[in-house]
This record gives sequence, structure tokens and C-alpha cells, in this order.
Amino acid sequence: MKRHVEFQRLHNFRDLGGYRASDSRTVPWQALYRSDSLGKLQGADWERFLGLGICTVIDLRYPWEIEAKSRVPEPERFHYVDLSIEHRPYD
Repeated sequence: MKRHVEFQRLHNFRDLGGYRASDSRTVPWQALYRSDSLGKLQGADWERFLGLGICTVIDLRYPWEIEAKSRVPEPERFHYVDLSIEHRPYD
């Protein structure tokens, strides 16, 4: 499978399938993706994104980043979850 998914406006959009977890299970392909700001999606990129069948968008950015760079277009189409890492302890 190909890890990098090509978009005109998004950088570093990739499939996280194939990685092994600590319990030796493997992330399935075409089930989990990561990317930079989805707020840049439009035109053919937007259609390609929709074609991936993504149902849930988890945004890990700080609130100021979301404000500056926007969210995924039409967030109501998805189960949109804002899990900002701000003020959360790391372990």
C-alpha cells in the first residue's frame, strides 16, 4: 500500500496503516490518516478527501491554530472532535 496520499494543498497527508502497536496488532490500511490543516481543502482536494470515506475528524491543534487555519470544511458532515493538547499533561 502507498502511505503518502497526494493532495495539491495539503502537506504530509498519509495513511497510518501498517504500523504495529505495542500489543503486536497492526493498524489497518485506509482506516486512520494524519495531515496538516484540513482547512485548506477545496476543489479536487475536497472531492478526493470525501472519496476516502472519512467519517471522523480528530483535531489535535491548539485553539489558536484552529482559529488561524480553520477546520475541515463542512465539519457537520463528520464526527468532528476537538482534542486540543493545550493544558493537558504528557506522560
